[in-house]
Amino acid sequence: MAHKEILTDTIKAGVPLIVKVQKALVAGEDTVELNGVTHSIVANKADKNDKSALSVADGQSQLIFVQTLTDKLTAAGKKVSAVAEEEGLDQIKGLLPEAESNTRVIVDPIDGTSNFLKKHRSNTEEAVDGKGWGTMIAIQERQPDESWKTVSSAIYESSEKDTPEQLTGRLFIAEEGKQTTVTKMDSGAETPLNTQAIDTTAKHVIGGFIEKAARAQMDVTMKEMVSKELDLSCVAQSALAVATGKAQAYYQEHPNLHDVAAIANIAEQSGAFVAVMPVLKPGKDGRPTDKIQDGKDRYPIVVAKNPELGMKLTAEYAKAKGYDLATTKFRRGDFTEVSFAELAQPRGLDTVSATVENLRETKQVAKG
Repeated sequence: MAHKEILTDTIKAGVPLIVKVQKALVAGEDTVELNGVTHSIVANKADKNDKSALSVADGQSQLIFVQTLTDKLTAAGKKVSAVAEEEGLDQIKGLLPEAESNTRVIVDPIDGTSNFLKKHRSNTEEAVDGKGWGTMIAIQERQPDESWKTVSSAIYESSEKDTPEQLTGRLFIAEEGKQTTVTKMDSGAETPLNTQAIDTTAKHVIGGFIEKAARAQMDVTMKEMVSKELDLSCVAQSALAVATGKAQAYYQEHPNLHDVAAIANIAEQSGAFVAVMPVLKPGKDGRPTDKIQDGKDRYPIVVAKNPELGMKLTAEYAKAKGYDLATTKFRRGDFTEVSFAELAQPRGLDTVSATVENLRETKQVAKG
C-alpha cells in the first residue's frame, strides 16, 4: 500500500473523533461518549509542569492515528516506532522501541489545541485568521548512517463544515520525489501545490517565539521586506499560509519534532524554502550543539515562499546564535543534513553569496 493511501486512511480514521469532541464542545457539553465510555472533554497533562491545553480528543485520536499507521506499515513489512505529542504509546499493539525499528511515525493529533478548545474551526483557504487547528503526520525511514529521513507526510486542515460523518477540510500530502498535493475531502478533488507559481502580494510574516538577540538580527531583513507580522498559535496553519501564498515566511525557535516534521516536508515538496536549524536542547541557553539529537529537543525552523528571504532570515538567525556557516549542518524539509550553501541549491540558487549579497559578504555573515 502506497504511503499516500496509508496517510489518507489514517486521517479518515482519526479526525472524525476530533470533530465529534469539538461538536460536543460547541454544543456546551462538558463530556463526550467515545466507544461507549464517557470522558471529560478538557483533560490534564500527565506532566504537571506542562501548562499547554489538552482535550480528550488529543489522546484518544492519537491512539487511532498511531495504531492505524502501525498496522498498515507493519503489514507492508516495516518495523515501526513512534514519536507523538501525548502519552499513551504503550497502548499501541505492534509498536517497537526506536532502536529496533526502521520506520518512525511522528504524530501531532491536534496542532492548535487552544484553538480547538476555543471552538474555532477555520482554515487558511480564504485568509490567515489564526483560528484553525490541524492534524500532522510524518513517516520517516532510518538511513544507513542511522539518521532519519522523512519520506511522506500529511496535514489535515480543519474546516468549519466538518462533521464526524463527512470531513470537508483540505488534506495536504507529500511523498518523496513528488510534488505536494491538496485534496478537498468533501469532493475528492486533488490538485498539485506549487508555491512558486502563486502570485503572493501579501507581505505577511508569521512569527513564533524567538530569543531576543536572534530576533534583533532578523529584524534587519524583515523591516525591508515585511509589512505585517502575524502570530498564529497553529503551527500547521502558519506553515501552510506560506506554502499556499498567504504569507511570505514563517519562523519559530522552539518547536518540537512533532511540530516540524510534517510541515517541513509538506512545505518543501510544494516548492517553498525550508531550513531546520541545529537542535537546541531544552533548558540551555540556545547556543549551538555539536550533535543533532531527536526526542524532546527543539527544532528552530524557517519556511519562506521566497528562497532569498528564507536564506537571509536563516543567516541572520544563525549569526545571532553564533553558528559558523562554513561548518554548521542544517536540515532540509526531509530532515537530511546539508550545509548552509546546500539549503539554497534545490531552489535554483547557485551560491550562498547570491542570496546574501544585499545583506553583507558571506564571510561577514559567518564571522559576525
